Amino acid sequence: MYEAISSNRGGISTIVATLLLLGIVVASATYLAGFMSGFMKLKSTPNIQLAVQDCPDPLNSGCSFIIRHIGGDSVRFDDLMVVVYDSSGKVIYSGVVSSGDFTLDQISSSGHNSVFFEVGEQIMAKNSVVSREGVYEISIYYTPTNSLICNRLVSIT
Repeated sequence: MYEAISSNRGGISTIVATLLLLGIVVASATYLAGFMSGFMKLKSTPNIQLAVQDCPDPLNSGCSFIIRHIGGDSVRFDDLMVVVYDSSGKVIYSGVVSSGDFTLDQISSSGHNSVFFEVGEQIMAKNSVVSREGVYEISIYYTPTNSLICNRLVSIT
């Protein structure tokens, strides 16, 4: 009689226990990931509208082309990279806007911010970026996400 009681086991099977334990682990991991995502700041590509054009007298004015902020989000100058391609698709210049190859200028009447590129401001590329006449492709990248935010063809005469 003692053997009959000890062999009649009650409770849950090992398969059910394993599934229960697995469900608890997955639920805990999901909760923890959701909680931690509130602490992370993921960068997104800014919504920005840029106009790229050549300077009125590019070779004599010391300026080869102009990038104008005509609408959208403000962007840090350090986060913008300009890449210039010649007509054959070869990279002839690549550098961040905050380098010495660009002049930052304000064309609007609002206050100038030397850290952020805002609506009404322009960036003038010096002749060290493009020093010869021709058609060039100007690409502007947002470096935190490595996203292309502007791509224009400019004819420098």
